[in-house]
Amino acid sequence: MLISQFGKPVTDGRFTLESTYASISSQSGQANPLFKVVWRWSGPERTRILLWKTAQQALVTNDFRAKKGMSLSNACHVCDVASENAVHCFRDCPHAIQVWQIL
Repeated sequence: MLISQFGKPVTDGRFTLESTYASISSQSGQANPLFKVVWRWSGPERTRILLWKTAQQALVTNDFRAKKGMSLSNACHVCDVASENAVHCFRDCPHAIQVWQIL
């Protein structure tokens, strides 16, 4: 009998994403409810991926690049006023504020 990396037996010896996700979510107690909300959303795939990356704080912004030594500055390249992170890009940047006002 094979043992998975999560310490659970694999009865048929085949790897599936479903069994791996079930194993991971059972270890963490409960799957993140945001996962279901984002991935069941019926909008365009590229928007769904953007939502997921934003929720996971995985957007590559100037703030991220500067922390990794990939950029000389963490400033927003649009307004050049504040540090460019996800919150700034979608909410605090003066240009984002104008977009939200139009919508």
